[in-house]
Amino acid sequence: MNTILRNLLFLICLQSGIQTLNAQVYQPMPTLNGTWSSVRCWYFYPGGWHDEYNVSVNGSDTLFNSHVYTKLFLQTHHAPGTQFDSVYSNFLGGMREVNKKIYFFSDYLCNDTIERLIYDFSSTTIGDTIRTQALSNFTLFMDHIVVASDSILIGGLYHHRITLADTNGIPWETWTEGLGSSLGLPYASYYFMSDNSYDLTCFRVKEQVLYSNPTPYYAYCTSPLPNIVCDSLTNSIQPIAANHSGVYPNPSSSLLMIDPSYKFHEVRILNAIGKTIIDGIQSLPLDIRELSSGTYFLQCLAKSGEVLSVHLFIKK
Repeated sequence: MNTILRNLLFLICLQSGIQTLNAQVYQPMPTLNGTWSSVRCWYFYPGGWHDEYNVSVNGSDTLFNSHVYTKLFLQTHHAPGTQFDSVYSNFLGGMREVNKKIYFFSDYLCNDTIERLIYDFSSTTIGDTIRTQALSNFTLFMDHIVVASDSILIGGLYHHRITLADTNGIPWETWTEGLGSSLGLPYASYYFMSDNSYDLTCFRVKEQVLYSNPTPYYAYCTSPLPNIVCDSLTNSIQPIAANHSGVYPNPSSSLLMIDPSYKFHEVRILNAIGKTIIDGIQSLPLDIRELSSGTYFLQCLAKSGEVLSVHLFIKK
């Protein structure tokens, strides 16, 4: 092997090692100059109707029940472009983080001031069960199963991201360290509530867009869908395939293989909101050229129909 090729391979391995190391460094939630933007649609909204939410932190704190919380503020843009178009603001509540667990209180969303555990990043291995609550008027803990793990680049740093499924193995939501839920910061676990949909669209720090959701699903929105543009400052999102993800190459634009160590009778492909796109595949490689670009999940099934494993992949 000549010197140039050897040096090139060394640089590639070094860069891969740096990315892996960066992805392993925990990224906490910002408490200053951060804004999370989301879109909500109700199942009974007329076509084209939606709400736009901005949740922000400005560094101010509040002392409540002997704990210090970062204050959260909510700006609601209700039904933009309709005769009911209106904008109003509310104090949303508080957020505190300790040992990779993130707690909230919100009288506005919960009609009480009980602290709830909304995120838990302390154990994020594929197969783990994470038990958290939601900012709603109940206090029950809900079980989430970690079914995929990768990292994305946000503001020049790699942030660990996990995909969560319900106890039936259907993936509904992703959580990203330092960013929160794919449904929006305070709306983690809202997929348990079926009468509306939430999508995180943009995340800003100091007015600079650090994240722009490439695939909002607008599950309960009806045409015309919201046209949300963060702005031209949006950084590109660079996913890193999870270790032992089980499928490769990932991302892929045409064909997909499955690690031979995963035994299965057939596979099923679902989109990111759990809808089956392709079913009953028994041969490899998997031809995904007809899929639209975006994030998908591959379920390996036993002959009985039991879900043996779930793998995230990205169609370029």
